[in-house]
Amino acid sequence: MNIDQELANLTAELQKNPDNVQARQAKAVLLNNKALTLSKDEKHDEALKLIKQSIELDQSNPGLFNNQAIFLSKMNKYNEAIESVNKALQIDPQNKTSIEILSVNLNNQFTIDVQKGLDNEALEKISRAIELRPNEIIFHCNKASILNKLGRHAEAMEWADKALSLDQRNSNARAIKSVILNQLALDDADNQKYEDAIKKIDQAIELKSTEIGHYINKGSFLLSLDRVQEAAKCADKALEIDKENKDAKKLKEIIFKRK
Repeated sequence: MNIDQELANLTAELQKNPDNVQARQAKAVLLNNKALTLSKDEKHDEALKLIKQSIELDQSNPGLFNNQAIFLSKMNKYNEAIESVNKALQIDPQNKTSIEILSVNLNNQFTIDVQKGLDNEALEKISRAIELRPNEIIFHCNKASILNKLGRHAEAMEWADKALSLDQRNSNARAIKSVILNQLALDDADNQKYEDAIKKIDQAIELKSTEIGHYINKGSFLLSLDRVQEAAKCADKALEIDKENKDAKKLKEIIFKRK
């Protein structure tokens, strides 16, 4: 007997006895299976319709809410996915699949919120994702990034360090920490604390040696201390990375006039 015939038989049974729990659950499972097949074929709208029918039949199965969340996520409807998987967690708070799905969708919606300028909402979502999966490095990096954007640099540094504590070689963690250090160096320079600025930018360079802006900034800090030869080396390094970079060329011109 194929799945459609099984569904027809269960539908007939439920017409006679709508409260037959076993039949409702069996039909829900079959609809879920059809929905999964449709989703694999990228027919997410059709899959979503079937999973909604499945949930109407059996609201005690967290797996159905999980699958609904997956389909919604594939359609980039992350907030709706979050709502669905939260219902799964109400049924089974320790469901590992639900926790993973929720954390992924919180992170996805975090990205959308940042793009829309909803920074505080984004921070709430990534913080929740970290609560759910505290060993996920990208979540720590994203929290560091949004805190840095909000001007909360000390907190941002803490989260970048937490990411690096999980993996010292992680490129994302190293990159975000270098960005934060660069910003802190610029803040020091604004306050004419050029030696402190140089120490921080050196750390940033150690973390991400291919970032041209770090060398340009270091060169500017060195010029402010009249360390012209060292500044020239920074300009040269920047131009090695990108010989057409306008800021690097401008720094080189300023240095040439100072010699």
